[in-house]
Amino acid sequence: MKTPKKQLDNTATKIDLKKLGTNLSQKMSALEKNIRKDMATKTDLKKLKTDLRQEMAGMGKDIRQEMAGMGKDIRQEMAGMGKDIRQEMAGMGKDIKQEMDTMNNKINKLAIDYLDMKEDIKKIKENMATKDDINKILSAVDAAIGQYQEIKIEQLSNQAAHERFEADITKLKVHTGLKV
Repeated sequence: MKTPKKQLDNTATKIDLKKLGTNLSQKMSALEKNIRKDMATKTDLKKLKTDLRQEMAGMGKDIRQEMAGMGKDIRQEMAGMGKDIRQEMAGMGKDIKQEMDTMNNKINKLAIDYLDMKEDIKKIKENMATKDDINKILSAVDAAIGQYQEIKIEQLSNQAAHERFEADITKLKVHTGLKV
């Protein structure tokens, strides 16, 4: 078909407009049919509502089942953790008991050592001299030393006298003619 010269000038004739209107009407009718065909009716919406409710109920059931499974898993995991904690605490309890036994043994040894020392101190106190005892001993020693010195002086004096007597006796023997 040959294009009229007027169309080339961007002008439309009544015929062109009529054709265009008819074309548009046909396209609009087809489009309206498609839309009506795709539009949901009240029955469709009710069915959709029922289907959605059923699907959501199924999803809720699935979620509940999944959560129940998760709860079971969590309970099992917590039970395992509880067992581990109990075992660890039992081990700690054994360690603490051993430590307490060790401490009790040390305390008992210290108590025995204390009692032994206390008895030793008692014996020392019984056998230990007091200041008064030492002063008495020193006084007795001083007195003994004094007496010893006096005896020593007296002994020396007696020895000197004895030597003088011997010398005199020797002189007398010589004068008297006795054997010397």
